[in-house]
Amino acid sequence: MTPSYVASALEGRVRLRHPLLANQAMQDTVKGILKQDTRIHSMESGRSSILLSFDPSLTLDMICHTLEQGIPEFAALSQQKTEPKPLSLRKVEVRTLFGLCGMTVLLGFLGSKTAHVVCGTLMTALTAWHIWKRRAAL
Repeated sequence: MTPSYVASALEGRVRLRHPLLANQAMQDTVKGILKQDTRIHSMESGRSSILLSFDPSLTLDMICHTLEQGIPEFAALSQQKTEPKPLSLRKVEVRTLFGLCGMTVLLGFLGSKTAHVVCGTLMTALTAWHIWKRRAAL
């Protein structure tokens, strides 16, 4: 299970995010502990976060173990269970748009004209709604 302070993790990259990291002294402590491992290439501070780039031979579990041994607060955080975030309405909209787009193209190739037109109309309406809600960002 991923600890609550790991915001995102990819191979060779991890972002640690927690309110404890808003304190510059805590960020310096974390960087000092992790700097000892030569497989960590870079550490970039953010707002309440640290972005680590590291060698793929280093795993997330190794980084978390090192951090939890050096800072007791992070050891306590790793014991907390994190609830999965519910799917946001925006993500549902975008996934529905992609699904409708795929169905429209597929039905167009299969020759089902009525279903193709219905899916295309729904996709157009949802696209218009999606753009209208986000018009200020455009």
